[in-house]
Amino acid sequence: MTAIQRIAQVFGWAFVVMAIWGAAVSGMSMEADPGRAPAILGVFPVNFAHNLVHLLFGLWGIRAARSRSGARLFAVLAGAAYVVLALLGLFAPSGFGLVPLGGGDIWLHAGLGAALLVSGLVLADNDEEPRVEPAGTRTVMPPPEGPDHDPTDPHPPGDPGGPTDTTP
Repeated sequence: MTAIQRIAQVFGWAFVVMAIWGAAVSGMSMEADPGRAPAILGVFPVNFAHNLVHLLFGLWGIRAARSRSGARLFAVLAGAAYVVLALLGLFAPSGFGLVPLGGGDIWLHAGLGAALLVSGLVLADNDEEPRVEPAGTRTVMPPPEGPDHDPTDPHPPGDPGGPTDTTP
């Protein structure tokens, strides 16, 4: 698993945990005013729709972690979405009456968005798929073929010092 895949996986599970925690705190509340909505740790306002968004982003991150390209796409798009949500929280803290985006969520969403966006744009370009060879295996090259090949000769045909070498 590459680093970008691990990041998608960790963020995905974190979003799922936040959705469950938010549901425990808010239940079915649809209060969108950040000042009146139930809040995780008393700082991060949530409601049912907010928890559903976290759950969907979480499931997407977990699924995207299966491939390098999927993880990179998740990091870039989810990161951009969270940056937009942070900016939206500055101008429409009640999320147009749907989701509480103000309060502590502004800075949390900005941080999450920046971390995901930078990971997707920078880290993924330098991230290489690990090359793992199963234990107990080795690479065997097939023997050279041809009429001049002697299987007991350590020099392949055309090799200086081999049986077909005609140099004086």
